[in-house]
Amino acid sequence: MNIPVQIPGEKKHEYPILIVDKLGILGQAIARQVSQESLVIFVSSNKVEEENIIHIPYFKKIPTIPDNTYSHIFIIDEYGTITKEFISSFIAKAKHDGSVLTLSININLITEDNIYNYISSYDKTKVVVTGDIFSKDVIFDKDTYINKFIKSAVEDKRIDIPNEGEVLTIPVYFDDVVDGILQAGFIEKEDKRIFFAYPLHKPSLLSLAHMFQKIEPSLKIDFLKNAKEKKQKLELSAEGKYLLDENYDLESKIKKIDLAKNKTEDVPREEAGARDFGKFKFGYLFFGVILTLMLFFILPLIATFSFLTAGAFFSKDLISAIENQNLDKARSSAASANTFFSLTKSSFALLEKEAQVLGVEERLSDFSQKIDQGVELSYTASKLLEGFDKIKNLNTSPLVSEEEFLKVTDDFKNALVTYQKQKNLGNIPKSIDQRLSDLVLFSSSTIDLWGELLGFDGEKKYLVLFQNNMELRPGGGFIGSFALLKIDSGKIKDFKILDVYDADGQLKGHVEPPFGIRRYLPSVHWYLRDSNFDVDFSKGALASAVFLNSELKERVDGVIGVDLSFVKNLLLATGPVKVIDFNETVDFENLFRITNAHVEKDFFPGSTQKKDFLRSLNNAIAQKLGNDKSISYLNVLDAFTKSLFEKHIVFAFSNSSLQSAFSVNGFGSTLTDSRVVNKTTVNDFLGINEANLTANKVNFYITRNISQNVTVAKDGSVSESVKISIKNDADKSLGKNGFYKNYLRVILPQGSILTSISIDGSKQRIVDAIKDPVLYEAKNFVPPTGLEVEKVDQGGKTIYGFLLSVDAKTLKTVEVNYSLSQKLDLTKNDFSYDLKLFKQPGVDNFPYSFSLTLPENLTAIKLFQNAASEGNKIIFANDATKDLELNLTLAKQ
Repeated sequence: MNIPVQIPGEKKHEYPILIVDKLGILGQAIARQVSQESLVIFVSSNKVEEENIIHIPYFKKIPTIPDNTYSHIFIIDEYGTITKEFISSFIAKAKHDGSVLTLSININLITEDNIYNYISSYDKTKVVVTGDIFSKDVIFDKDTYINKFIKSAVEDKRIDIPNEGEVLTIPVYFDDVVDGILQAGFIEKEDKRIFFAYPLHKPSLLSLAHMFQKIEPSLKIDFLKNAKEKKQKLELSAEGKYLLDENYDLESKIKKIDLAKNKTEDVPREEAGARDFGKFKFGYLFFGVILTLMLFFILPLIATFSFLTAGAFFSKDLISAIENQNLDKARSSAASANTFFSLTKSSFALLEKEAQVLGVEERLSDFSQKIDQGVELSYTASKLLEGFDKIKNLNTSPLVSEEEFLKVTDDFKNALVTYQKQKNLGNIPKSIDQRLSDLVLFSSSTIDLWGELLGFDGEKKYLVLFQNNMELRPGGGFIGSFALLKIDSGKIKDFKILDVYDADGQLKGHVEPPFGIRRYLPSVHWYLRDSNFDVDFSKGALASAVFLNSELKERVDGVIGVDLSFVKNLLLATGPVKVIDFNETVDFENLFRITNAHVEKDFFPGSTQKKDFLRSLNNAIAQKLGNDKSISYLNVLDAFTKSLFEKHIVFAFSNSSLQSAFSVNGFGSTLTDSRVVNKTTVNDFLGINEANLTANKVNFYITRNISQNVTVAKDGSVSESVKISIKNDADKSLGKNGFYKNYLRVILPQGSILTSISIDGSKQRIVDAIKDPVLYEAKNFVPPTGLEVEKVDQGGKTIYGFLLSVDAKTLKTVEVNYSLSQKLDLTKNDFSYDLKLFKQPGVDNFPYSFSLTLPENLTAIKLFQNAASEGNKIIFANDATKDLELNLTLAKQ
């Protein structure tokens, strides 16, 4: 494999190429090839004197590098001698200059997280992952099997194979690695940015030894029983491109080695550093020896444990601060912990040198991992908390550029990746994860969209619907007021609250309302105030945006729905607020009572009292957030994420990419269902959706309880029963304000067949709903005998709707029975049952229970969290606080 090096385009001789390789063996070979086309700056401890190559010595931990603009930068690290911080500085340099940056790192020194961190930091970063390099001239790495085989074959004329020789290995010839790095660095029309410089097909140790023996038949092969096998990383899950031919001819590469010679030469690794050390101490021999011994054997030990103790102290302080919601203290403690853990790592490096002298370095390996873990965890916490703080202050800080914002989000994103990695390793304390898990999940899912959401690509305008969930509607609550929110470069430019009746009064012409509104509200016309009637918030939000444009000629980029429960959660975080204009102190307990008194009491269309009070309440909360330094912003973030996951704040966007991201992650309350459909999986679905059509605030008194019982028959068919208990605790003295007229909809998998409905134990006669207004609005209309049920297919679901009235001080129970159209294919050996429970926006937590009864020929082999097995029945009970997904793995008995 010989790739001719050619730097494309006019920049061929315009800028030099930088190559950094501390050891210098690979870098030297690359420099010689590249120097034929361009000036090369070669930074290495291995000197090279050739035309068109300028050598910079690499004797310091971070060498001095000429501050030129480079067309290409190559970083070579085969032995872990270059730090992540050093690599990060080169990424920043390349990003600044627009250079192509190629990192060549051995597979045993890198993780998928490192790779993705590097390539996500800069779009011209490429990573070449190398295998076990061998050369015809020197032993490149004496710890790898291929080089051990070469050394023993040459010097001992034999090869020892551990155990049965089944271990796989990834040898690659030196020249092919050089060509591969050059190919990756200079290739232009290639989507991949991760490259593998090792064979796709890995030979076993036995087959590798046979290649040697085939070349040199006199070689003796021995098998070492119970030998300790070297742990070898063979593959990365990262998706990349193999640089070697699929049928890599390894044997022909081994033939290039002179196996007849009697001695091999190892690649030197430390001589340059030793020379440098000697120069530094020259002239101070006597005092130098004494001082060196003291520093070498005493101070590193004292420093390491002193720094480690300080790091542990600040880590404990960090955990306590997060648990107590003190963001400022948490951020300070995280930074201090990171400083001391980093100092620990530096001093521990000297301690490891001592251990090598004494031959006990292996005893420190676990300790080293713990220090690295401390550095990484404290860094992650510091960056997460710093990111939270910077984003929180966007609206109050001076104008932030898009580049500055991207830097903040890049740091934040890297911290999120590390946090998830440490969580998967079990290194995040449970108390911390409980506090941050929802916030981290939301941030990880949406961080790439923040720039667009916050108007860094141009001003954004959002329609904010104030949905009163005390008058529950399908999208979250009755829309009594709304606001127009303008955001530009992360700053709120305008937030204008309006009364919905002012807008609806400007609607010209007739818009046909949904069946439930026209028949049961009843209302002949459809308005913005009733626009959130769809069970899918995104569909209702689209209607709201269309009404806004029709009524006020305002176009928006998205719709945000918020309800009183969101404000209640916010007040739990901020504490009471003083609404000066109305001489009221509002807290989470009296919010509904005070809001209802000022917004609903004696209200009439055209009155400004509703928007005036909401504006004053909004200003009071905003002022407290801005001025009260005692408020825990972790609590405020908790209030946001709690409301988000519980659907007390929901989003819809006109941009399809934004909408998809929010829908898939459940932040838009859509019927979007990304589950895979196949014959071995039953994808079940249940949503209960209520609409208060009484024009009162009775939902303040309403509670509900839902139980779902699923039965799988011997033939694989699935039947279900859902029991919905709705309790109205309103006092009878409230009269019509205590009555609940509820248009109830049950959302099921598409094709589900309704078999029966019972109300308070009485089986109902089901009839098709009369949906033609010409019929049901006629003076002589008599409703049919029985329960009128509307059936609609929408978004891959079948929805059944009917009217349910609940008097004050009454408990009403509805039982809906149905069968699914999908059956389990019992010709297969195993199956899965996957249920998604779809929670309605605006509904507070409610008790939910589930049971799945299996036939004798099936059993559950894997349960979801908190599920229990009782004979042939799987049971689960918990409060439904958000959408749930319950998955069971089943198999034949």
